Amino acid sequence: MYHNGFKEDIINAQYSPEVEEGILQMCEDLVSGRLQMRIHATKNLHAKFYLCLPQNHSEHSDGWVIMGSSNISDSGLGIKQPPQYELNVAMKDFDDVKYCSDEFWALWNEAVPLTVEDIEEYKKKTYLGYQPTPYELYIKVLIDTFGDQVEDDFSIQLPDGVKDLKYQKDAVIQGYQMLMQHNGLFLADVVGLGKTMIATMIAKRFVEANGKNTNILVVYPPVFEDKFRKER
Repeated sequence: MYHNGFKEDIINAQYSPEVEEGILQMCEDLVSGRLQMRIHATKNLHAKFYLCLPQNHSEHSDGWVIMGSSNISDSGLGIKQPPQYELNVAMKDFDDVKYCSDEFWALWNEAVPLTVEDIEEYKKKTYLGYQPTPYELYIKVLIDTFGDQVEDDFSIQLPDGVKDLKYQKDAVIQGYQMLMQHNGLFLADVVGLGKTMIATMIAKRFVEANGKNTNILVVYPPVFEDKFRKER
């Protein structure tokens, strides 16, 4: 049914403000009557043609029918870059135009019109018709901000006598992801929380991900040399 297709198209559409604005504009145009759409109950229609007719089309007036592969999409309208190859034929012979016009109106009159109630019902089945609560928005922000960190299954073998502290592991996960995304990071915290250990674990994870022959340059004050050598 059409409402299932409408729902799936919205769910599968790659979200962007432009896409959402376009969907809402289409719904608004359908409700206002600016755009009319009907659904044929028995025929699976695939043919595409465009009728350009004067108000009273006759053998003595100018009418056109454009028939081919172009549909009403970015590709069909030539907006997509690089443009997609489309092949269309324009005809203005009265018999050809009248045949297509008669066929269109026969299908149109057989089809079921979309109503305002239909559009509102379809919107309710997607995020377009749902108003999230403040709590749901909060959860969404958490997922977008920390979702990758929660799903990270990072584990590391620690030296004997070193405690497995969750806050340090979380810092390693976040730090490594920042390193991969931005090609660097600043690790800063108060004294005594294990910045050296966290930096060492991030470096070890980087080596494990890129091969054991990966070289890492460590620059440190001489006073930290013994500590770095011990914890590496």
